[in-house]
Amino acid sequence: MTSTDMLDHDKNCRSVDVLIVGSGLIGSSLVCALSSAMGAKNLSVLVVEAGPARDISKAELDSERDARSTALSFGSSQILERLGLWKGLSGFAAPIHEIFVSDQGRFGATRLTSAEYKLDALGYVVENQNLLSALYEGMQSHKKLNIVNLSLIHISEPTRPERIAYGGVW
Repeated sequence: MTSTDMLDHDKNCRSVDVLIVGSGLIGSSLVCALSSAMGAKNLSVLVVEAGPARDISKAELDSERDARSTALSFGSSQILERLGLWKGLSGFAAPIHEIFVSDQGRFGATRLTSAEYKLDALGYVVENQNLLSALYEGMQSHKKLNIVNLSLIHISEPTRPERIAYGGVW
């Protein structure tokens, strides 16, 4: 799906069911969750980007490599598995086997291990680039998804923020 496809006027609606600001980790996760939720698959979703609308079909997200990473809890990995995204992501995930918690200079500390809880890992560390690629792949399954640039948004009635127009269509 390309930005042009997502802006196809046949898919534009006079109103949308869900408006999401940004297709970063949180926005794209929400689209994936809505795509897999019973009863939410047919909701029309509009994602508004501050910059150029992203082409979620591209495997390479940015020309410059984003070296940031995210630590996912065990529960987060289970959610990604239920969304059908973990299988493609697990090869890029580094397991967290041990967590040591202390307050420097104070009495007491605790150590958690995955073996104590009979888990393969307490969580995982994943590069954001790989996580976004998996989420963007999942976003492609949402049938009524449009991604637009913020410059295409016009709040027609500032006193009623739920009324917006995009792409010159209302």
